[in-house]
Amino acid sequence: MIQLRAESLTKTYGAKAAVDHVSFTLSPGIYGLLGANGSGKTTLMRMLVSVLRPTGGQIFWCDQEISTLGAQYRDVLGYLPQNFGYYKEFSAWDFLLYMASLKGLDGKYAKAKAASLLELVGLADERKAKLRTFSGGMLQRAGIAQALLNDPKLLVLDEPTAGLDPKERVRFRNLLSDIAKDKIVLLSTHIVSDVESIADDIFLLKRGKLIDEGSVESLLAAVMGKVWQVTCTPDEAEGLFNLYAVANMRHENGHVVLRVLSETPPTPDAEPVRTPTLEDVYLWHFGEESGETK
Repeated sequence: MIQLRAESLTKTYGAKAAVDHVSFTLSPGIYGLLGANGSGKTTLMRMLVSVLRPTGGQIFWCDQEISTLGAQYRDVLGYLPQNFGYYKEFSAWDFLLYMASLKGLDGKYAKAKAASLLELVGLADERKAKLRTFSGGMLQRAGIAQALLNDPKLLVLDEPTAGLDPKERVRFRNLLSDIAKDKIVLLSTHIVSDVESIADDIFLLKRGKLIDEGSVESLLAAVMGKVWQVTCTPDEAEGLFNLYAVANMRHENGHVVLRVLSETPPTPDAEPVRTPTLEDVYLWHFGEESGETK
């Protein structure tokens, strides 16, 4: 069985550790990497695809260190960086054929694969349109297509839904679920809905450290009893915003209803929320990075 393994993976810049002794093992399936902006997600992914050299630790593909594999590793890898490069005057078709040539793919195979991928990502009708005319979402779909050209066994996607509207995000999630049967798919995002319904396991990265991992169900269990609904006045709401991570606020009959994250009831009449969400998990771990506390 294919496997990607990181052992004590570390990347430092001077005295700052962007990624700090991260270890995990991935087998076929979809994995979500969640973290606030600046948590080290992109640095970690760039090391996994051998764009960045680690300061410490090792990465193994099927028990072989990736630095010893060279082109063999690139042959099994598909990568969509957060900001991928492209020539604006290329059409979507030309872009895929150009990327296929860089990957060393046979011309006949490349044309057949490009055609099927443009169909898959919903760009078949725009195959001859120049990339400079594409919306942000269409460009992301072209980027996803290029990452799949070599039918990779390891697919690494850094913030792949940036620029996609809700309908396109649903299409993307369905696409990932469809192609992940025999692949390792690692998806980095700070949009929890992108991974909540499709990820087999989720990793939480905070300030370069892996602070938790597990299924959605196990992560939700960790915040059970820590999510509260509070009905209060606008003035009281302002005070609670200063003290706690608040997941949601709505106005109702002259009052404010808050969804608050706290170890203990934030007010005497706070009601426990019985069904936490992955967004609650995210705010529980990362809320203070936006100036909130627990």
